[in-house]
Amino acid sequence: MRRTGRGDQVAPGVKDADAIVETDRSVGAVTTAGVLGLTVTKSLDLGTTVIGLGVSPAIGERNPIAAAAIVQWGVVPGLLAVGLLTVGLTVLLVEGGFGLATGHARGDGGSSARTGRLICYWVGCACNLAIAAHNVVVILAVAFPP
Repeated sequence: MRRTGRGDQVAPGVKDADAIVETDRSVGAVTTAGVLGLTVTKSLDLGTTVIGLGVSPAIGERNPIAAAAIVQWGVVPGLLAVGLLTVGLTVLLVEGGFGLATGHARGDGGSSARTGRLICYWVGCACNLAIAAHNVVVILAVAFPP
């Protein structure tokens, strides 16, 4: 690297410092939408779980990791910890996996990488929604028995 008169560093072999194009290191739209989607749908799961646990002692947490966190830290802090861990690990696996596979550590990468990320985030969101829907069914079954 050599310095230009403006104080910028220029890679060896580059003759015109103004011709350098910065690498896009921003988070891509798919990643942003995926993280937002996971956060919203996990919040629905968390909310329905909290409501369900408060409706009746007959309703209990069936996820052993979440149940242990509830025992350790209480209902809301335990579920928040597990929710943050779940969303964080999902994002780490999706972004890390596609980053390794495509060589793009950030951003959306190519078209197939965008599609792959969309599918992965969609599956995570669909799972969270399915769990929240199951929670609602359990709550209604206990609150309004046949």
